[in-house]
Amino acid sequence: MTNRFGMKEFFVEISVKSFNLSSLAGMEFALSNNFCREKDGMD
Repeated sequence: MTNRFGMKEFFVEISVKSFNLSSLAGMEFALSNNFCREKDGMD
């Protein structure tokens, strides 16, 4: 049905969205991990 260009655009959009989500989650995890480590260091 759709041409190859349309499919490519679709997959690019999906991968960009999933990458943004995963990088956001990764940053959040790194921040919380860093916070926990700093807290442990203070004690």
